[in-house]
Amino acid sequence: IFSAHFGQLAIIFLWISGMHFHGAYFSNYSAWLTDPIGIKQSSQVVWPIVGQEILNADVGGNFQGIQTTSGWFQMWRAEGITSEVELYWIAIGGLIMSAVMLFAGWFHYHKAAPKLE
Repeated sequence: IFSAHFGQLAIIFLWISGMHFHGAYFSNYSAWLTDPIGIKQSSQVVWPIVGQEILNADVGGNFQGIQTTSGWFQMWRAEGITSEVELYWIAIGGLIMSAVMLFAGWFHYHKAAPKLE
């Protein structure tokens, strides 16, 4: 049972790491921090492939993209994250924790599990 729980925690840490990396690399989070009322939050830009760039809108702060309403920006601000560098470090920490959880799942399944012999 422990190995399954650790495996699920590894997937959750990987997902959280990906969300923080995505927010650090693709979003306008630092611009949004300067003016949260005037600048809309956006974490995605549609590339100009076959006319799909029409989905990009001006969200303020010299940034074009799809406006998001997920609440990640507000959560990061409430946590005290003030730059993309901190988001990168959290993403790296999430990857490390995911690897630790994978190791813990392996350990509990292969080494620490009671033997039925």
